[in-house]
Amino acid sequence: MAKKILIVKNITHEGPGLLETLLCEHGIAWHSEDLSAGGTFPDPRGYSALVVLGGPQSANDESPAMLLQLRRIEQALHEEFPSLCTIREEYHSTGLKLMHNFLRLSGLV
Repeated sequence: MAKKILIVKNITHEGPGLLETLLCEHGIAWHSEDLSAGGTFPDPRGYSALVVLGGPQSANDESPAMLLQLRRIEQALHEEFPSLCTIREEYHSTGLKLMHNFLRLSGLV
C-alpha cells in the first residue's frame, strides 16, 4: 500500500481546495495536519510527499512552531523529498524551488 501524502495547513479555514479534488479523483490517500488547531508538523519521511499550505505567519517568525516547520521543509528539500508549498509572494524563490523539486521528483518534469 502506498504511503499517504502529508498536507500541512497553517490556518484552519484554508484547505487543499482543488488539490483535494484531484487526490480524491485519483484515489490518492492523504493526511491533513492543521497547525493552527494545535497540530504539530510530523516528520514528512513517513509520507510519500509533502504539501505545505500558506497562512498568515511569516517565515521570519521565531516561534517554536515556525522554526520546526522551517526545519521540516529544509529537511524535505535536503533529502530531495517530493514537496510543494504555497507561500507568500515575498518568499517566491523558495516556493519555486519547492515546486520544481516536487514536479521533478514526482516524474512530471
